[in-house]
Amino acid sequence: MKYIGEIPSLNGIRAICILIVIGSHMVNSANFPKELTRSWGYLFDGSTGVTIFFVLSGFLITYLLIQEEEKNGSISLKYFFIRRILRIFPVYYLVLFTYFILQQVNILQFTTTQWISSLTYTKNIFGGSWVDGHLWSLAVEEQFYLIWPVVFKYSSEKTRSIFIFATMLLAPACRIIYYYLKMPDLPYSLLTNIDCLMWGCFGAICLPQFIKFLEKLEFINPILFAIPILFVIYLQKSLLIGLFTVPFSKSVTSFFALLLIISYSNRNSGIIYKFLNLKSVIWLGTLSYSLYIWQQLFFTPALGKLHLLPLNLVLILIVAIASYYLVEKPFLKLKQKFKRYNYAREKAKNFPNRIVVGGEPRRS
Repeated sequence: MKYIGEIPSLNGIRAICILIVIGSHMVNSANFPKELTRSWGYLFDGSTGVTIFFVLSGFLITYLLIQEEEKNGSISLKYFFIRRILRIFPVYYLVLFTYFILQQVNILQFTTTQWISSLTYTKNIFGGSWVDGHLWSLAVEEQFYLIWPVVFKYSSEKTRSIFIFATMLLAPACRIIYYYLKMPDLPYSLLTNIDCLMWGCFGAICLPQFIKFLEKLEFINPILFAIPILFVIYLQKSLLIGLFTVPFSKSVTSFFALLLIISYSNRNSGIIYKFLNLKSVIWLGTLSYSLYIWQQLFFTPALGKLHLLPLNLVLILIVAIASYYLVEKPFLKLKQKFKRYNYAREKAKNFPNRIVVGGEPRRS
């Protein structure tokens, strides 16, 4: 089969995820109603938002690797890493430079250990605090980028599948081990989160099979796949942890998130699909990286009145817009020069039922 074109709904799903993350952090605003904190957590669970981001990353990165392999017969690791650097590094290090300035004027304080972990993308291993703690998820993704493309390039399809399933089994086992050893970095290690990324990789590799499977379930509204995710959140918030939630909560969330992603990427009707593909929602999803990386700062008490609702939400949006259009977008244009393939506007052979071209699914 051939994989071509852009995928609908992904930016819409990113928009939902970033709203979940920001919503979960709103409770850290000084004027957030404390009586709403518990119930608010059921509506906005930040860890779930990050888990879905991981699945999206694994899915999209693998989808693009497959495109490049089918177009050129192989992938260029050099160009892959250049594209990732141009996508991630500029805003990331701009945030760190902002933190450095704020430390010089005694608004924020960071230890040498914190700076080392931030600068080296090892925040998920050591040296985290509230204001820079969210960088752990970017560390997980960067460590994933160092492993998966190399495995993808130098292994057969069978070996790729073995690697995916091995890591899917390894991550729950690591979560159990870390939990019973009372290790404080349990939620942040690459080993305890890699299955979330790998579910996305698996979905991209087996996309035709997933599409056929979901089309047999057309009588089921895809939004129902969100119910198990909500159930996992309920179990975690209710402290019903242990044999189920420690090893398998991320796995269950990742699997059903993948079904949601593929479902809404392979349909062109329905209220949810239309919502996810509204221009305003797509725009918000486009800003998701800038929103994510800047938002933590504005939920920090050290900023004084700037971390009060709703002013901090307005500031997050303003800074994210400036960050995207002044920093991200120029580098995204530069990133296009390092693509070894073009999104071909051609019919895909052997693609089941629908192909994805120019952001809209069409019948084949």
